[in-house]
Amino acid sequence: MKRSIFIVMLSFIVLSSACKTSAKVTPSPIPPVAPSAVTQTLAVPTLFPTTIPTPLSLLWTSSAYTEPSPLPTFTRDKIGSVERNVTYCIAGNVELKMDIYYPRLPAAQKYPLIIYIHGGQFIKGDKQQVSGQEPSLDGKFFVTHGYALASLNYRLGPEYRLPTMYEDVKCAVRHLRANAASYNIDPERIGAIGTSSGATLAVIIGLTDPAAGFEGIGAYEGISSRVQAVVAQFPQVTFDTPPYSNAEQASRDQSLPSDPSPELLSLLNLYTYVSADDPPFMIFHGDADPALDPKLSEKLNAELVTVGVTSSFTLVHNGGHGWQPKDARKAGVPYGPIPNATEILDQQLEFFDKYLK
Repeated sequence: MKRSIFIVMLSFIVLSSACKTSAKVTPSPIPPVAPSAVTQTLAVPTLFPTTIPTPLSLLWTSSAYTEPSPLPTFTRDKIGSVERNVTYCIAGNVELKMDIYYPRLPAAQKYPLIIYIHGGQFIKGDKQQVSGQEPSLDGKFFVTHGYALASLNYRLGPEYRLPTMYEDVKCAVRHLRANAASYNIDPERIGAIGTSSGATLAVIIGLTDPAAGFEGIGAYEGISSRVQAVVAQFPQVTFDTPPYSNAEQASRDQSLPSDPSPELLSLLNLYTYVSADDPPFMIFHGDADPALDPKLSEKLNAELVTVGVTSSFTLVHNGGHGWQPKDARKAGVPYGPIPNATEILDQQLEFFDKYLK
């Protein structure tokens, strides 16, 4: 009897517990969200594409830099002069040099700065190309219009291999920005212009921040290596888009690491780093360029415009690999470029005036 009562009571307790559990209010199920809505919700802007392989250190050995000392001091006697062979960074035992051209303007105002980067397939060239007998760009034109101009040398192949050159020019920007007072420049008004491989480097310092992995180690860490405006003249845009011209192949043989991986080549491509926060760009390329394909420059401009960056592309008719008459003759074109070199310079000055003054 007692056992029966016990069983009945136990059954009652179990039943009561089940009833209480079922009486609890459960939340309504969340309706499924359409895939497009999920994509929209997660579309958070990023500085650079998330497809960049990591860790970057496995793909190359970063350059180690030290800061030069002592630093130059800006004095009134430098107005309108050229200060040559200034060390901007030291890579191992190599002192990286630049020339600084100063405008004839009162020292009381901080000068906007244009950085010039020479071309030469990453294997030759010199900072004096900006003002030589046959300059790839008449840099003095900008100086006469109120800009300081820094013309850079950087390490070249075949002794050094990409992305060493990327790292060197980014160290130069950090140096100039960190020591703006030494050059009487405005650290927030820095532009870059380059030709050929130098244009590639100018684009890199416009597109990339430390996330790209090109900062190297040491020297002005934490200082931005980006610029506020970029002019690119016939750049090498990609490193994995055949067929390669003779000039392009020579550059590849002497500036790329031996047997470069597809992953590394992708990291060297300019398209990889296009993002909505990039500065304004102005791109020129000759339609008769025998060395580098103008269609790739046009595509770079299209990529920039697509993400909302202010960018323009000018296809220079009868333009070879440059705007000098000899460049047209090398390209087999009997007439000079349209627009011509002077007109192109005027457009570039207007561009820099808009974004740096």
